[in-house]
Amino acid sequence: MSRQILIVGYHRSGTSAMAQNCHAASMFLGENLLAASTTNIYGHFEDTDFVSINQALLQLNYEGWYLSSEFVPVIPRKMRTVASDMIAKRDAEYEFWGFKDPRVCVLLDFWNSVLPDPRYLICLRHYRGCIESVVRRGLKDVYGARERAAAILAAEAFNHDAICMNWCVYMSNVLRLLRHHSDKCIAIEVERLDPTFSLSSLMNQRFHIDLTPITIGQTFDPSIYKKATKSTVDVSPWLLEYAERLWGELCLYSTDAETLKASA
Repeated sequence: MSRQILIVGYHRSGTSAMAQNCHAASMFLGENLLAASTTNIYGHFEDTDFVSINQALLQLNYEGWYLSSEFVPVIPRKMRTVASDMIAKRDAEYEFWGFKDPRVCVLLDFWNSVLPDPRYLICLRHYRGCIESVVRRGLKDVYGARERAAAILAAEAFNHDAICMNWCVYMSNVLRLLRHHSDKCIAIEVERLDPTFSLSSLMNQRFHIDLTPITIGQTFDPSIYKKATKSTVDVSPWLLEYAERLWGELCLYSTDAETLKASA
């Protein structure tokens, strides 16, 4: 039976870097990958076919990636069929394969229901780092936009409450996955990564696949996630308290330091 690997995590939480490392270690992530951009210069490593399904499901439910509250998506039978056919095709061609898209976080129940044997590589990054990175990305979008569009983008970029709530929605779904399927997950705190750590070796051990053993440092510099972030962000106290509590619970499932060393 083929095994499917989903690389999930909030936007700007290291999913692209992790996917890049998996790709270099011989994991098939798709033939038509999203191109690099000014805010992701090494590439997104997102299969456009799977991204299209996620975008369509959110649009059909009148939502976008930036949703600020929990929702239960309505899944049309046609979309389920399209996804199942794509999965069957990949399973027939590869012993293991994967795909990456942060939107999967809010569609986990759907993907868990259509994938026959999924495993999850989860990228954990503290909400402060995510907020700051989303703001920086938003500002780059502002500089490239015009007049009214720039004003709208600027308002979104500086709305720390909205970004933090978005992070909470995504990661509360991830926490549910970890609570019920921790045996199928590897959760990594990207801010704790060492360049000598071999993610592919750990995945081989846990997921019983056959990636080429390489280190994290062979494809990217993990120190970019360790840069000092502001001790405080402009987030409402009640939301800050909720986000901090959620982060603490997520970290309970994080791969421990000894395991990270052992896989190096």
